Amino acid sequence: MQEIWKDIEGYEGLYQVSNKGRVKSLSRLVVRVGKPNYITKEKILKCSELKGTGYPAVKLGSNNNFKSMLVHRLVAQAFIPNPDNLPCVNHKDETRNNNDVRNLEWCTQKYNCNYGTARQRNSLHNKGKKLSQETKDKMSASRKGKKHSIEWCEKISLSNKGKVPPNKGKKMSEEQKEKIRNSVKKSWELRKKDGIEYDKSRTTKR
Repeated sequence: MQEIWKDIEGYEGLYQVSNKGRVKSLSRLVVRVGKPNYITKEKILKCSELKGTGYPAVKLGSNNNFKSMLVHRLVAQAFIPNPDNLPCVNHKDETRNNNDVRNLEWCTQKYNCNYGTARQRNSLHNKGKKLSQETKDKMSASRKGKKHSIEWCEKISLSNKGKVPPNKGKKMSEEQKEKIRNSVKKSWELRKKDGIEYDKSRTTKR
């Protein structure tokens, strides 16, 4: 594939990115106050990993303001149309430093997070890590007031089919039984909004 170069948006005349994932600074006149002006030579920029991401990035500067930019996003913005204004860029082969345009695609955040072996890699990365109380509180707050879909409930029911309940054979107090009955009833009251009738037999005392 022939290497094609295009200006980087916001840095026209200063930097360009290629369809092969390389970034270069262009030759230009640098004007300095109180010092002799000079002309910079065109050169390919070295990439460095953006801390904590594993993605190659380059530093681009204009008017003494420098900013780290992810290479795969620069390539996608220059060469891949994005009519639906999708927010993420996915690596098709899951290799983060392969920023060839043929290996990239615009996508949703959900697609990007679930693509290929992403879940397995995230699971291994987080294995053994303990969540802080602040994180737990945020997760709890984000789920508050949300209800599961019928499809999700049926999926969980099928996945638990044939499994022995952890409390099987254990006696529960009347207080625990009452809590369970109220919890089931509340769940059905929420699902009633979706046209599902509440089954009283689910909360009948035994």
